[in-house]
Amino acid sequence: MGYTRASDSFKARAGVVGGSTSDRFKNALAEKLHSAATSMEQKAAQSGSHSYGWQAAELLDRSADYVRALDVNQIKDDIQDEVRGNPGRSLAIAAASGLLIGVFLGRR
Repeated sequence: MGYTRASDSFKARAGVVGGSTSDRFKNALAEKLHSAATSMEQKAAQSGSHSYGWQAAELLDRSADYVRALDVNQIKDDIQDEVRGNPGRSLAIAAASGLLIGVFLGRR
């Protein structure tokens, strides 16, 4: 299966058509979280471990709602404003992040 067909297959399974790439990804992730919550609720009901199972399912369902409500463009604008307002600090954070990633990848 080629890249394009795999990508189309993922979109079809996620039920996402149209919109921006970030919106499609956001909706697909929210659907997966909701699906996991539903599955966890069913397993909790079957096993009798209601307390922890229901709490975990509720957390996953709230996470799905949070992801759906995210405004990706607003987040991008906030990050751009922060970088423009504090270029030195942003550069230091980027350098430290790069160093940490290099250390972690170097240990493999």
